[in-house]
Formats: sequence, C-alpha cells, structure tokens
Amino acid sequence: MASNHLTALPAELLFRVTDMLSFNDKLVLSSTASLLREILAPELFHTLKADIKVEESLRVVCTLLEKYAESVRHLRFECHVGPKYNDYDDFSQPESDAEDEQQPLEGRKHMESLIAAWKMVEDLLNGKRSPRIEETTLCFYCAPEPAACDPDEVPELKHSKNPYWVQRFNQFVDAESVEDVKAAEKEDHWRFLLREIWDAIALNTTIRKLVVYNLIPKRATSFDLPEFKEFLAQLEEFDLKLLGMESWASVTALDGYMEFMRHLGNDFFNRLESVKKVRLAASEFGPLGLGDGRRGRHVPLPFHPECMPRLFHLELENCFIGRKFVFFMTRHASVLTSLKLIECRCTSPSMRGTVATAESRIYWADFFSAVRKLEDLVLSKLVILPRRVPITEDETYDVAFNVDEADEPEEVKSARDRLRENPRLRLFAYGSVTDDRYGTWYQDAVDVFVSFQNGHDQIEYDKLMNVVARNASQRVVTIGSVVKNS
Repeated sequence: MASNHLTALPAELLFRVTDMLSFNDKLVLSSTASLLREILAPELFHTLKADIKVEESLRVVCTLLEKYAESVRHLRFECHVGPKYNDYDDFSQPESDAEDEQQPLEGRKHMESLIAAWKMVEDLLNGKRSPRIEETTLCFYCAPEPAACDPDEVPELKHSKNPYWVQRFNQFVDAESVEDVKAAEKEDHWRFLLREIWDAIALNTTIRKLVVYNLIPKRATSFDLPEFKEFLAQLEEFDLKLLGMESWASVTALDGYMEFMRHLGNDFFNRLESVKKVRLAASEFGPLGLGDGRRGRHVPLPFHPECMPRLFHLELENCFIGRKFVFFMTRHASVLTSLKLIECRCTSPSMRGTVATAESRIYWADFFSAVRKLEDLVLSKLVILPRRVPITEDETYDVAFNVDEADEPEEVKSARDRLRENPRLRLFAYGSVTDDRYGTWYQDAVDVFVSFQNGHDQIEYDKLMNVVARNASQRVVTIGSVVKNS
C-alpha cells in the first residue's frame, strides 16, 4: 500500500525520498514495486562483486548482468592467487585407470566446478557477458606457501610487525627472465591463472577505468601481447596499488620485486595514451622515485616525461619527489590541473646510508620553485598530505611517544609551538633508501626539522599555492563564461 503512494509521487519528489534511504532500505523498497525497482536499479546494481574461486558467486553476477545489464557499470573481482591456491594441482589428470578409480568423486566434481567458474570469469573479464561495463577492479590476494622462519636467525625480522614476512615474500626474491616467466606459467597453476586473468581482460574493448589493488609483482607473458597494449591505450582512468609488506626492512631488498618495479613503466604507464586520471600507490616499505633504475635498490617513477599526454589528474602515494618528476611536470604543465601527493618525500639532504647521485637529491623548495616557474602552468589543485610529520627521531620510531610528556630541546618545543599557533605552517617529509643489501628506507625527522627551521620549503610552497589559487579562480571564470555563452 505504501509503495502505491510512493509510485504516485512526481518523479522529482520520489528521487528525493529515495535519496534519504540507506542502501539496504533501497534494496527492500525495490522489491515492492516494478517502478521502484526500475528507478533504483542504476544505483543498486551499479557495482557487482565476484570471487573468481567461488562458482556460486560468479553465477549470481552473471544472472544479475542478464537482468540488469543497463544498470551495471562496474565489476569487482576478488582474485585469490598464489602458491596456496594451486587448487587444480590437487585434482590433476590421473596417470592410470587405477588411479582414476581411486580419485575421489568429490575431487572430480570440484575440478569441474573450478573449470566452469573460470569459464564465467573469462567471459566476464573479456566482455562477452558484460558488454556495457566501463569500470573493472581486480583485487589480488596473494597467499604464499607456509614456511618456517626463525626471527632470531634473521636479524632484520626482529623489528617487523609481522616477523614471518620472509615466508610471505620468498617467491619475489629472485629476478626472472622472459624464459623464467614462460616456464613458471607452465609449471605453477597460480602463475597460469595470473596470465589468464590478464589475457582475458586484454580482450575487453569497453573498459575505460581499471583499478588494480595489490598488484602481484610477477610479470606475465600477457604484458607483451599487442592486445594488452591496445587495452591500456583505451583506458581513461588507471588506479594502481602495489603489493607491499609490513616490515622496517623494505621490499626493495628483494631482487625479484625490484626487477618487476623497473618494468612498470614499459608494462603499464608508458602505454596509457588516452588516460586522464592516474593514481599510483607504492608500498609503504618500497617507495618509488629514486635513482635511474640501473643500480642497487633504487627504482625511479615508472613513467617517462612524454607518456600520458592527456593526463589532467595525478595522485602519487609513497613515492619520492625528485628531479625526474620535475621533468615530467614540465612536459605536462599545460594539461595537468590536479596533483595529489600522499606520504611522498623528497630525498634527504644527508642521504644517510646511500650512494645515490646528486641527480636524485632535491629539496621541497626546489620542487615548488621549479613547478611555479613552468610556462603555461595550469595546475589549479595541489594537495600534499599529511600536513604534520615527525620532527624528532623519538617521534618517528617510538610507538609510545607522547609530545606532551617528551623531554625535548627548547628549539624543538619552540617549533611545535609555532605549528600550533599558526595553522598555515606545515611540515614536508624527507627520507631515503639505503643502497645496501637490505634496501632499508628511512624517515629523516632531523632533515624535516632543519628544513622547517630555515623556512625555505614553506616560502616556496606559499608562492606556488598562490599561483595554484590564481589558476583555480581563472578556471572557474572560464567555465562560467562557457556555461553562460552556451
């Protein structure tokens, strides 16, 4: 009865009523009348999620796609891959009739279920069952083989939040050649499955936004296919988060991980010819943006100055800001309108424990000044987070640190007072990654404090933000004129 009253309302009022409901309430309401279901379908079924290892989950998604194809725009896949998920290996083809008779019926049924599930995954990824999908998300969950690891035998493990991180990342220790990749895809089912995922999505011609969460640092032969290059060239949005670990000893100590990072540019970013929005989130303990990529534990940002010519929004997380990024900004000054830097750092002036060249070093003040002076700069939004970072070693590494109880030098106390009294003032992070066997990265609180005291970073930041604000106001005026004239 209540649904009859609702359907009698004018469309504008009906939309206002449904806007005030929670998602679950809308789901219930949609089942009361066909008109309400039709109105709510674009919101209720905009995104569908499926686990590639669960046949029932995939069947539900396929059914909903057939029924609400006009409403579904986003598919999200939970991709469980890794040595632990070699399910097919448990149900391999029997070598003899006797072995076939001994193979459990449940095992054969499970094998058939997995094959049927993969066929649905393939058709969903390549677009056969989802011809109107514009956005796809791949969430990778990498499960390693269990392995014993004694923290007392590996000194760097004693400071790790997860003292068994080695067993979680031992498959990324060794670098792989092209032939190694091909062999792994034949021998290990999880590598085969990883390749099949990339092969399938490369055939999709409707996807314009790709989100990859926890990209597994293993190359696939798919990356070298013309279809994969064409797929990347059609994307307008690309969001990539790299798989990382919890440890003070960074993933940069793993040769296989580092080699994969050095291929990111050629495998992904340098092929994004149509992309307009990009997000790159590196691992907290494996930051990118140092060096030239030819030496040691340093890997530069994975895009050259000429790539992504249409880019207007860029977001970086856990990256170093260096001179090569300034070159990139120079090439994109006339198109890049929005830049967001989260947990990004400039290279520490002290460069503790590194052998990096002067080419890598840059102060935040240098970066701000260089960007401000670019010709045709259209940057109208700049966000740098967080606004506060540690300014002492104790604040950086002591989890029990309490600023109100800490016994600090007067100059440090004075700096904290200035920050509290003047919200306009902020701090800019510095750090470094050692180029030794461990590739350990540091937050350099001392350099942060020194840079705050001399004030150069703040001065150049304020100058750049004045230009950004002026560009933003001009953009608003331009848009307003276009709207008025139209």
